[in-house]
Amino acid sequence: AIAHGMAAEVGEVVRIVPGRVAALGDAAQADDGTEHQGPALSIEADGRIVLRQPSPVRVWSLGAFADLEQLDDPAVYRLTEKSISRALHAGFDVDQVTTFLERQNQRPLPQQLRAQVTAWTRTMRRVKAQDALVIVPDNPQDSAAIVDEMTRVGVVCTPLREDALVIALDGTDATKEFVLKRLKEAGMTVYQAGS
Repeated sequence: AIAHGMAAEVGEVVRIVPGRVAALGDAAQADDGTEHQGPALSIEADGRIVLRQPSPVRVWSLGAFADLEQLDDPAVYRLTEKSISRALHAGFDVDQVTTFLERQNQRPLPQQLRAQVTAWTRTMRRVKAQDALVIVPDNPQDSAAIVDEMTRVGVVCTPLREDALVIALDGTDATKEFVLKRLKEAGMTVYQAGS
């Protein structure tokens, strides 16, 4: 529902009143955490998305990676090559887009649409640049123990060449500080090149 009134410093204001959404019989998920049955949106094989349960997060998300075709009840969006390109250039991963859509639709994307989105993504030739930590043990035989320790704590450690390992620093478990601390705890003497 919409509340309308006057505010002293700004004048006329309009706001959405989340608690009234469910009371009006609207199938939308209220911002008060009320759960509603059925998918929030539906997705067709041609990329058409019908938003049946609008919420600020859904409207913002769809606006980031789909084109608005019809602002109505329900709103209609469409995935296009241009909209996917816009999302990927803004820093989204295609998996974030498809996961969001599948969760909101409560089922997998139509196979034809998944294939089309994948094809659009490949034409962009994106390359992800990511920080990494190169580990060069003085004794190459220590490489196996380092890989084992990193695997044990959930960090992917990959051979770079015969005498070096690489760990992609993804900002979650694999941070430089975490890796160096785990190496020290495993009995390694860690020093940094140039130090």
